[in-house]
Amino acid sequence: MAADAPALPILLVSEGPEPPGIVERFGEFDSLIATALASSSVAAAARFDLSCMVRVYAGDPLPPNPAGKFGAVLLSGSKYNVTETHHDWLEPLKRWVREHSGTLPIFGICFGHQLLTVAFEGAVAPMEAGKWGGGAVECAIDRSAAAQDEVFG
Repeated sequence: MAADAPALPILLVSEGPEPPGIVERFGEFDSLIATALASSSVAAAARFDLSCMVRVYAGDPLPPNPAGKFGAVLLSGSKYNVTETHHDWLEPLKRWVREHSGTLPIFGICFGHQLLTVAFEGAVAPMEAGKWGGGAVECAIDRSAAAQDEVFG
């Protein structure tokens, strides 16, 4: 990103409430994401603003032209599974993701990465043990590479 370019906010798209037990143990997804970004010291953290959140599962409209208004999109987790096709917001969200995937970076966490998979005709199936599972993976950020990236730099 050019040094004089304005830092555009990151749009958080929430696809559903958290699975049972998550809020009590860890907090809501939007707060978890904000905390993780804030503690990362990556430049993207400064652009994560909870006022830039759309709760599609609750009927919030998706922005029709996000490029130029947002620097990236983050698709959150959910208690739902993308194989549950009865959600009336799921197909419009997949179309929106396909339409805007070439205009700005779109990242997915948990349900969000499943949504990216099915939006581009990939396959997702429920786990044998149930509808969802949880785990933690520690990641390291290559700060020199991140500094050169248009989203993280």
